[in-house]
Amino acid sequence: MASLFTRGKYYWIQWTINGKRYRESLFPLSTERKQDEKIANVMLQQKSIEESKALYKPILKKLSPITFDDATEEFMKPREQLRPKTIESYNNAFTVFKNFLGDNRKIVSITPQLISDFENWLTQNNKARNTIVSYIKMLKILFQLLVVKGYITINPVQGKYKRVKMPINIIPDHIFSTITKELLKQDVWRYRLVKCLRYSGLRTGEACALKWEDFDWNNDILNIRNTKAGRVDQFPLYPKLKNFMLEFKKDSGLVFPFGDNRKLRWFENTLESLGLKGKYSLHDLRRTFGTEMAHKLNIYQLKDVMRHDDIRTTASYYIYVDISKTGKKM
Repeated sequence: MASLFTRGKYYWIQWTINGKRYRESLFPLSTERKQDEKIANVMLQQKSIEESKALYKPILKKLSPITFDDATEEFMKPREQLRPKTIESYNNAFTVFKNFLGDNRKIVSITPQLISDFENWLTQNNKARNTIVSYIKMLKILFQLLVVKGYITINPVQGKYKRVKMPINIIPDHIFSTITKELLKQDVWRYRLVKCLRYSGLRTGEACALKWEDFDWNNDILNIRNTKAGRVDQFPLYPKLKNFMLEFKKDSGLVFPFGDNRKLRWFENTLESLGLKGKYSLHDLRRTFGTEMAHKLNIYQLKDVMRHDDIRTTASYYIYVDISKTGKKM
C-alpha cells in the first residue's frame, strides 16, 4: 500500500513492489498547504493504482498545453513566501534552462533527450557538477508538479541526480596575498571585502548584508544575518578581525557597497587575469578560514563559529587537518 508523509520541507511518497520498498520526494511544501495536500493525495492515488496493477484511469482532467514561462509562473506563485535564496535558486535554474532552449516552447515538447542535451550543454559551459545537479533537480520538481496537474503525462527528468561531495579547497597564503594586492589596485572596497571574508569565514551574502550597526564593539560580538538558515547568529569579533574592521569603521549603513553577492563577478575576472581561473572561488575563503580555525578550536567551538547546522559538515575540516598533520610527520 502506498503511503504519504512529509520530511523537512518536502512531501514524500512510499510504496512497495514485490516486497521491495521505494521512496520518492514529490515537491516542496508551499504556503498553500491545502492545495499541496490535495495534489499529494492525487499522486498517492495514482501510485496506489500502479502498485496494485489496476487498470489505469486518468485522475486529473487533461489541461490545454502551456508554455515553459506559464509553467514556471504557475509553479512559483504559491511559493512566494519561501526564503529569498530558495526563490532565487529556482528562478536561476529556470532562466538557465530557458536560455538553453532559446525560446518559450510548449512544455509538451520537452523530452528526456532534451534534458540530457541540457546536462551536456552545462558541462560544456564549465558548470560545476553540483550546480548541474541543482538545476536539474529543480526542473524535476517543476515537471513532477506539471504531471500531477495533467499538463504532461511523463516527467522528462529521469533518473536520480546526486550531489558530489567536494574536497575542501583552501587558498594558500601566498596566493591570497597575490589576489589581494591586485584587488587593492582595482578598488579598495573589493580588497576590504575579500580580507573580511578571509578573516571571518562569512558567506558572501552575509558579508554583503552587513551593517555597521551589527557590530557590538564593546562586547566584541558581530551579529550576522544568516542568509542560509534565515536567522541572526553571533560571531566573536576576535582581535585580528576587529582591528581590520576598525581601519574603515563608520557609524551606520552598509559596510560594503556591493548591494548583494550577485555583483561580485569581479573576483572571477581577477582570478582569470592572474591565471587562476577555475582554481578558487569566493566561498573558498570561508573554507580557508574554517581550516585555519580547525587547528585552534575543538569541533564544537568550530561548529558555532562556522554556524553549521550539521556537525558532520564541521568534521570535514578536521579530516583535512589530520591529513595535513600526518603529512608533516612523514
